Amino acid sequence: MEVVKDSKEKVANQPIKKSYDEVVDIANQYHQQNEELRYKLLSLMNDRSLIKLEFLMKVVENREGFPKYIVAKSITEIKEILFPTEEDVQESK
Repeated sequence: MEVVKDSKEKVANQPIKKSYDEVVDIANQYHQQNEELRYKLLSLMNDRSLIKLEFLMKVVENREGFPKYIVAKSITEIKEILFPTEEDVQESK
């Protein structure tokens, strides 16, 4: 049998019982936090896409300094970003 040295350990080892309302409240808090984090993630992904688009545009603007295949690939990626196919739109949902 394990000896409990102080009352803090004794309280920590006891299972915590919550009422139904408390559990629902905690679940709602987690849901709200999840929604906030999801919004932040989508915002960061959007920012990343815009930064990538800016760099691709710079490659096309300064095409003389890049190999032709990189310029062609950049143009293709710009088109994919600006004009997504229906498959791409459905995948993002």
